[in-house]
Amino acid sequence: MMRRLFVSILVSFSFGGVPISAQEEALYDAPVPDDAAFVRFIAVDAPAAVFGIEVSGDDLSSPAYRVVRATGLDGAEAGASYTVLGGQSDGTTLIQEPARDPSRVTLALVNLTTADISLKTSDGSIEIIGATGPRQMGFREINPVQVPVAVHTGGGQLGDVIALSLRRGQNPALVVTVDGVELIQSELISEPLN
Repeated sequence: MMRRLFVSILVSFSFGGVPISAQEEALYDAPVPDDAAFVRFIAVDAPAAVFGIEVSGDDLSSPAYRVVRATGLDGAEAGASYTVLGGQSDGTTLIQEPARDPSRVTLALVNLTTADISLKTSDGSIEIIGATGPRQMGFREINPVQVPVAVHTGGGQLGDVIALSLRRGQNPALVVTVDGVELIQSELISEPLN
């Protein structure tokens, strides 16, 4: 009897009187809707419209994927991932990304320059992502790996060598601007934009 009382008191203090299911819910993000599509914004610094949804402020400030409910949106496909590219005076460009294999890493090369670029190993001997034109994105599914890479143009290497350390579940992108090359990781924000 005394032992049961002690266990009851210990459990009450451990969980602070909050139901266990409520504590478990606090550990996880809200589930994404069944009709979810995923949109991220890169180099977009002014309000933009995507699938008829006006997006501004904090929703543009990070490259995280945002959920949109695809049902009823013209052009949005449930389960698909999209990137909205800014960085140009004439507006934004919407790019649908290839489907992902969860056992591999989909690496993206984002070209916000005016020249064709490609991604190669740091010594230039192996092409990872081929010629990617201005305001375009190149993609490549690769196994998780650690490798030094560099962005190349027709005139040689652009920027410094970047040491990639890739793991499953990541959404890395190398964003190339006239100012250099930046590696970004895009997480998922599960709260829908619409």
